[in-house]
Amino acid sequence: HMEEIGLSGLLIRVVGRVGAISLFEPLNRETLVVHFEKGLPDCEGIYKAINAETAYYARDRFPFINRESDMGVPGLREAKMRYHPHHMVEVWYAARDDLERLV
Repeated sequence: HMEEIGLSGLLIRVVGRVGAISLFEPLNRETLVVHFEKGLPDCEGIYKAINAETAYYARDRFPFINRESDMGVPGLREAKMRYHPHHMVEVWYAARDDLERLV
């Protein structure tokens, strides 16, 4: 049902089993949003591989790739920064209690 909701994805097989997957969709004409990438923990370099394949897929259509929030997790932030991002979008968080006070 991915196509029905505008999603696309990639899969890497390693010795006949799924080694990694990537799920993404266009945000607009310039940006591809990668919702998630998952890989087998015992496959060294699998995250780098699925990341590279996703970028290769997007290369001719999207000048920007948005890898979504790293939620402040140090390892995810480090991995994201290794790709020397063009820019980082400022993220804002709101607690439910804060939102209820606004209504």
